Amino acid sequence: MPNPALTAAPPDRRSREDLARIAISVVIATILTAQVLIGFSYRGGQTFPVIAYPMYMQAHYEGERLNDYLVFVSADGGEEQVLGPETMEISPWLYQRSITAPIIGGKPSPLAATIARTACETGGARAIRIAVYDSGYTIRRDGPVSDPRKLLGSTTFDCSAL
Repeated sequence: MPNPALTAAPPDRRSREDLARIAISVVIATILTAQVLIGFSYRGGQTFPVIAYPMYMQAHYEGERLNDYLVFVSADGGEEQVLGPETMEISPWLYQRSITAPIIGGKPSPLAATIARTACETGGARAIRIAVYDSGYTIRRDGPVSDPRKLLGSTTFDCSAL
C-alpha cells in the first residue's frame, strides 16, 4: 500500500521563500541594469545611488580646451554675480539645457525670466542682465590653465515688463 505522505502532489502556490528570492533577484537585476546604463551614457547630473565611474568618462588630452559655461546676473549695469548650477541647486545638465543654451541661442527660457523676476523683486532694479560666459580652460602638461572669459550671449529683462 503506497504511503500518501510520499505521493502527495506538490502545492500550487509558491512558498514565501521563493517569492522573496524572486523579489530580491528583480531588485538586483534592476540595479545592475541601471549601473550599466548610467555608466556608459552619463552626461552629468545626479544619479545616486547608481554611480557614473570616471573610467567610463571621455578622456581629455593635452592642448584640448574644455568649456565651462557660467551665467552672470547684474542689476542696472552693476556688479555681476555668478549664478552656477550649485547656487541654483540643479544638475549641470539641466543648467546647460534650461539656462545657458537658450541664452546663447538668443531665446531666453522661462527659467531665465523667473531668475530675472526674482532679481527684480529682491533688488528693486529697473533692468536685469543675464549673460553667459565661457570660463573654460585648456589642458596643459602641468594641469588645467584657465582661459580668458568670453561672452557667448546675453539678454536684458525690463523689470517693469515682468
